[in-house]
Amino acid sequence: MGTEPDGRGASAPDRNFDVRHLDLDLTLDPGSRAVSGTATLTVRRLWPGPLRLDQVRLDIDAVTLDGEGVPWRIEGDHLVVEVPADADGDVAVRYRATPRTGLHYRWVGADSVDRYPEVWSQGEGEDNRHWFPGWDHPNDRFTYTGRIDAPEGWTVLTNADGIDLVNYLVMVAAAPYDVHVHPEAPAVTVLVPPGTPDRAVSPVLDPVPAMMRHMEARAGVPWPWGPYRQVFVQRFLYGGMENTGATVMNAERLLPDPSAAATRADSIESIVAHEL
Repeated sequence: MGTEPDGRGASAPDRNFDVRHLDLDLTLDPGSRAVSGTATLTVRRLWPGPLRLDQVRLDIDAVTLDGEGVPWRIEGDHLVVEVPADADGDVAVRYRATPRTGLHYRWVGADSVDRYPEVWSQGEGEDNRHWFPGWDHPNDRFTYTGRIDAPEGWTVLTNADGIDLVNYLVMVAAAPYDVHVHPEAPAVTVLVPPGTPDRAVSPVLDPVPAMMRHMEARAGVPWPWGPYRQVFVQRFLYGGMENTGATVMNAERLLPDPSAAATRADSIESIVAHEL
């Protein structure tokens, strides 16, 4: 018996607009577990009808098209923007959110198991809609730029490299990380918890350029994504997540205590290669 294809709109809904570019100008507020600022989407009309963006519990202040206010409303988990029939351009959404998922906060306190404060995102499958409005489905690719502010002394990583991606691969991680740059490949870096010993960093940083050369040779395609960063975060949901150009990794699993490192060497190398 054959497998029937999904019905139209079952895997990814129809869209009236093509998102060409996403720009995020945001501020992280770890104390309130909040994020605020403006998401600007450059859109091009494909079909009659409003622009529908995915969002969950965003507190939206204003929506503009090319700087002018436009009618908008919330329908369930969607922001519906009434873009004029003959128009497209830059749709800017000013908002604040306290996400329940998608953007995860780690903190230091009496009831916490964390060593340092931190914020990191996990977009797959459709969770980025909890911290910014967008077309949160894998049937639209766009370029992404972003400026994300965090507390003083923190390092912020977001994959705002202007390279095509889909919505769930947009990422951010922020904390007082230590940053290590590969001595022979400056575009290959790792961000690790403060105080991580060099002997834990070496297995996840040193082999990456050789892995890249091997994969380029096997695929016959040069590495297309610009710089490659790995950021190791506390209490990640998985072993790692292959966001374009900036993988989020599980610090506890991949930067183990020296007493456990020898038993995990093979799995550490395998996960680093898999996410790359």
